This record gives sequence, C-alpha cells and structure tokens, in this order.
Amino acid sequence: MLSLYVASILLCSVPLATTFPAWQLGRSQTTNSTSSRTICFYCGIAISILTSLVTITCIVDPFPVVRSPNGSESIPLLDLAYQLAYGGAFLSIILALFGKGWSRILLALSGTMLVLLPLGWALRNGI
Repeated sequence: MLSLYVASILLCSVPLATTFPAWQLGRSQTTNSTSSRTICFYCGIAISILTSLVTITCIVDPFPVVRSPNGSESIPLLDLAYQLAYGGAFLSIILALFGKGWSRILLALSGTMLVLLPLGWALRNGI
C-alpha cells in the first residue's frame, strides 16, 4: 500500500518537473520586466505548483468521511479538492498563454498533465 502512495506522489511530481524548467526559461527570457504579461505568466507558474500539491492530496486522500443526516457517507473536502485541482489546472493552461517560447509550451504541458492526473485517478477509483 505504501508503494502505491510513493508511485502516485512520483507521478504527481512529473508536472512539477515541467513547471520548474518553464519558470527558469521565463526568467531567462525576461530581464527585470514587470509587465502584466510577465506577472500573469508567473501567476500561472504559482498556480501550477499549488495545483500539483492539491492533486497530491487528492490522491493520498487524507480527508475524513462525513455522515450526512440521511445516513449516507461522503467526503466533501475531497470533492472540493478535485474541483480546485481541475480549476487550477485549467487556469494555469490559460495563464501559460502569456509566456514566451518554450516556457509557454512547458507550462501548458504541465497544466495538461494536471488536468489528466485527477481525471485518471477518479476514473481508476470508479467515480
């Protein structure tokens, strides 16, 4: 069971492996520029990193099961985490369009992987 968590966390680190080179390339392409385009791109990088962390929490699932008054059980925080993961991934793809060259492509690739990871995990669990 532990190896499944380690493999899942390593799989979730793949988008981070493309986000950090996008950040480095973005830094080398802009020299002390504070334009709105640069700020939006760096916000996309920050959102991509946070979305990777939320995706890891979706896979590890540390949230408690809550009983509702009608007797059913659910995990509302997990549903919220999945929504944040999808929203953050799509937002990072949109903000990647403000980058230049390879940094734009790498951040868009990271966002695409962040969309596919929670989707694949949810389909694996039969949701």
